[in-house]
Amino acid sequence: MNKVFSWVEIPVLDIERAARFYGQLLERELIITDMPPRRMATIYFEPNEVGGSLLQSPDAKPGNQGAHVYLNAGRGSDLETMIERVRSLGAEIVIPATPMGSDGRFASFKDTEGNILSLFAEH
Repeated sequence: MNKVFSWVEIPVLDIERAARFYGQLLERELIITDMPPRRMATIYFEPNEVGGSLLQSPDAKPGNQGAHVYLNAGRGSDLETMIERVRSLGAEIVIPATPMGSDGRFASFKDTEGNILSLFAEH
């Protein structure tokens, strides 16, 4: 087993608001699926790849505790483009673009639901 992660769920309070935010941030359409009492909006799914979704559920609470998710922001200056998109969508940058040695750079943001995630761009 080479793949360590297979699926990531980001907890949300308002699936429609969160789907709009992440759809615009990642420039993709997110389809909301109802599976009572859960509601999901898939961000990415491809067989044998790491995928993920937004999750609205009675037991899923947004916050800044627990696992930390890094979203792919591309390469180099793509990070600044994503940071500006985060700001334009009404989210807050909590850690500005920060070098990660020779690996690349990251920035962290608080989304519309109160989760803190990061963007990562390779050099």
